[in-house]
Amino acid sequence: MAYYVGLDVHSKASSLVIQGADGTVVGQGKIPTTAAGFQQLIGAQALPPGTPVALETGTVAFFMARELTVLGLVPRVIDAHEVRLK
Repeated sequence: MAYYVGLDVHSKASSLVIQGADGTVVGQGKIPTTAAGFQQLIGAQALPPGTPVALETGTVAFFMARELTVLGLVPRVIDAHEVRLK
């Protein structure tokens, strides 16, 4: 099954929602904004490699994007102003 992840990134903890391909929410919660937190996300939700992860621009966005890429996920950093408009 394909999944899509949305992250609301903050310096200490990040909120997330995981949807299945049909739009059904299959997971949500908070993880630490750390490499260990991202590994926790993958393990707990059994996310397959290549899963897209959307996050908005911010002070830790590029750190997160690098960490997510190392873990086999596909980060999509979106301009914060664009997210608010949508």
